[in-house]
Amino acid sequence: MSLVPEEWIKAFKTPLPLKRLGFSKVSQLLGAMPQLKVVTNGPSCMVYLASAETGDGVAGGQAAAAGQGAMLWACDAVVRSEAADRAMRSIVLRPEEFGRGRDLPADRLAEIDAACAEHAMTRYQALSLRRHLIRAEHGMQRVNQSPLMGDAHGQQTYAHLFERAVEKYLRQHDVHFVSEQQQKAEMERGIRGRGPTPDFLFPTPATINDKKVYWLDCKVFYGTSLLAGNKKLPVGRLPDIARKYSVLFGPGGFVFGQSFNTHLQTLLGHSVTLLDASPLDLSEMEEWQDQQA
Repeated sequence: MSLVPEEWIKAFKTPLPLKRLGFSKVSQLLGAMPQLKVVTNGPSCMVYLASAETGDGVAGGQAAAAGQGAMLWACDAVVRSEAADRAMRSIVLRPEEFGRGRDLPADRLAEIDAACAEHAMTRYQALSLRRHLIRAEHGMQRVNQSPLMGDAHGQQTYAHLFERAVEKYLRQHDVHFVSEQQQKAEMERGIRGRGPTPDFLFPTPATINDKKVYWLDCKVFYGTSLLAGNKKLPVGRLPDIARKYSVLFGPGGFVFGQSFNTHLQTLLGHSVTLLDASPLDLSEMEEWQDQQA
């Protein structure tokens, strides 16, 4: 006897707006019927039931939407081994240390810079790793509320400027997308089902570095694999975010402001595209940082 209500199965025999099911029901459907998978035609939120073996739609093999033009996205700041993160761990954060990396004494920053040169990391990557470690040790609430860790509003502004840099780059390459704000507005108007909203959703898949991508989510931090299992941290929630978005929309990717280490790609799987800020115009972010100094 199927664990899935009959009306769900019937509904999937024709294209179905996600707002009539929702993510939890789709997940239950997949769990109860592992021989099936969901194929979407992108952020129009129409879902088809398909054979996991052939990928053919049950109701006639509806094809996914045609893709957009291909683009190359250079990633020049990738850290090539998790060993670098492990080696830097005890250097970037000493016992009893707390506070922003930029406020460390000059001798500590010089020590971190020397270790970065040895392990092919940048200072900004090392200090982002340091913030991850402080969050893991002291908890998100203390870090977010402490003035020693910087202004929370300022961090949000910085993240927003990073999203704008990604948006500008996509527009330069004529990639059509639905922004997170647009997705939420469509939900309010009832023309899009309630659910998760990545920063950029592509009505037709973009091809980035030879991979089909239906969504991108921006993360201004360094993507370390050391803490990828700690779901209390933003970096630790990446696997769940990728899984959730991929079920709903298809394969996608993350753009990291401070790049990532290669082992994170292994943990997330190669269906998730990892990108960094190498080709982006970050002048707005840099100007804002100069104003805060």
